Amino acid sequence: MDGEYIFGEIEDNELTIISEQDWIGVDTLRLIVTEVADETNCDTTCLRIVVHPNNDVSLPPHADLPIEFCLVSAYPNPFNSHTNITYAIPEPCQVTLTVHDISGCKIATLVNTPQKAGRNTVIWTSKGSTGIPISSGIYLCRMQTGSFVETCKMTLIR
Repeated sequence: MDGEYIFGEIEDNELTIISEQDWIGVDTLRLIVTEVADETNCDTTCLRIVVHPNNDVSLPPHADLPIEFCLVSAYPNPFNSHTNITYAIPEPCQVTLTVHDISGCKIATLVNTPQKAGRNTVIWTSKGSTGIPISSGIYLCRMQTGSFVETCKMTLIR
């Protein structure tokens, strides 16, 4: 089933997985749930589940932990005074989260510490390292953890 899609139906906050295949012999599945609020705002959640020989499923220990590094989103985006930047790390590591202007100059360092595995959110109040509000424009949020680097675009409108 690696790389294949299974579908589900949500009713009364309960997800029913629909599959035409037998899961016998499969140890663990990664379930990815994507909620699309509009064209520019979607949120993806990954969940690990264990498949037992009788095809029952259960959550393994720490099933709620992310399974990959990810700079999830900046919301709202575009924003005026502040935006929430969410990122996920699957294991404890050093995380650096910085904001740069479009020319690449560092504007602010939001995070530069060792962190536990999980999903985290930091608020950027659109101020530079001097604490002075910055002008409208496009800014880049850069996340680095070891060899993983990801960048997302944020638009500040004053």
